[in-house]
Amino acid sequence: MLQVQGLSHRQACHLAGISRSVHKYLARNPNEALVARMKELAFEYTHFGYRRISALLKREHWDVSLKRVKRLWKLNKLQVPQRKPKQRRRGPCVA
Repeated sequence: MLQVQGLSHRQACHLAGISRSVHKYLARNPNEALVARMKELAFEYTHFGYRRISALLKREHWDVSLKRVKRLWKLNKLQVPQRKPKQRRRGPCVA
């Protein structure tokens, strides 16, 4: 719009009805590196839950709270595999 109409940045934002700071805003996700490391640890240690993964992250000097790890754990659908129930014997019990 700026180049086609020959408008200044201020005029174009006013015409579009947005503030200039919104136009220049670049969204960033600060959790990308943390989530990547969480996934690596989750695949390396398949039976560890979010609490144990949080402890491992703290050992690696990540400044992260347990609540944040739990939230990201659920968002990325990381789960500890469920245990299968024991098979019960069927039929008469012979002693």
